[in-house]
Amino acid sequence: MSSEPTIVDRMESLILQWETASNPQTVFLRCYLVDLLEAEWSNLSNEQRTARYADYCHVNEVLARTVDRVQDQVLEPAMPGMNLIDVLMGPLDELVVSRLITGWRETVWQSACRLLDTGAPD
Repeated sequence: MSSEPTIVDRMESLILQWETASNPQTVFLRCYLVDLLEAEWSNLSNEQRTARYADYCHVNEVLARTVDRVQDQVLEPAMPGMNLIDVLMGPLDELVVSRLITGWRETVWQSACRLLDTGAPD
């Protein structure tokens, strides 16, 4: 029998943390990015941390390249008005969404680094 928590255990933990946390962003960070980096963070050199950040930022580039396809294939069928917005705004809506996602992810990274470096939530 494995001592690793099951997905159900992790989800129950997430729900409990969500219900009791005063800062939902902290719950997200602890459950995902912090958990991903926590085991190795204190042993990483500055160069290795910079490499992890570069990988993280590379995901922003991937997301930016897929925003239009996601909008066309996922959002527009579910939200017919999105097609009108897409036509009226041209590439501007994709740029705005991409910048919002990148800004949010930067905030997540910086908050996760603070949590990893101090062990305390923001």
